[in-house]
Amino acid sequence: MKSINTRKSRVFFIEFLIVLFFFLIISTVCLRLFVRAHQITEKADALSRAQNLAASVAEVLTSGYDTQELLLSYFPGAVPLSEANLSPGVVPLSEANLSPASADSNIPDLNSRTPSGIYMTYDRSFRESSDQIFYTMTVELQPSFTEIADPENVGNDSAAKAAYHDMTSSVRICDRNQEILYELTVNLHRPMTREEVLS
Repeated sequence: MKSINTRKSRVFFIEFLIVLFFFLIISTVCLRLFVRAHQITEKADALSRAQNLAASVAEVLTSGYDTQELLLSYFPGAVPLSEANLSPGVVPLSEANLSPASADSNIPDLNSRTPSGIYMTYDRSFRESSDQIFYTMTVELQPSFTEIADPENVGNDSAAKAAYHDMTSSVRICDRNQEILYELTVNLHRPMTREEVLS
């Protein structure tokens, strides 16, 4: 009688261990699924916020704030792109597009000017922050200059300004690992003024 009870208790103990083992496996799988779902939700939320932020910047650019000075006045928390402490390995967007001026030409290559722009940092909730940096936004302005008809007036600022009619603006939002969350290119066209047409 005693041996039968011992066998029953051993069988029960083995069954209990098997059930516990399966329960642990199922719990681990469920926990992984919950963690993965949370990560996907966070990534989707960050992407949505990044898209909204880039769209807002595009609206600001198309409404006439198309210079670095105007952008800095609109976004007080921003710093000029030239003064930003970019992380190692982060290359300005248009660096590869800059072409040196021709040695034979007397007209300087206006397209090779250093691009301007702004740099901003955000916390996890996409609020402006310089302490807890989770996301960064880089807005780079790359004006396109047309060829000036009169080479004698190349040195004049007014002649250079008169030649600028198109701009490509790149809005790039990255996470703390400098992986691009969202990138938007905005092409702007500035119509010629009456004075430019008559000159």
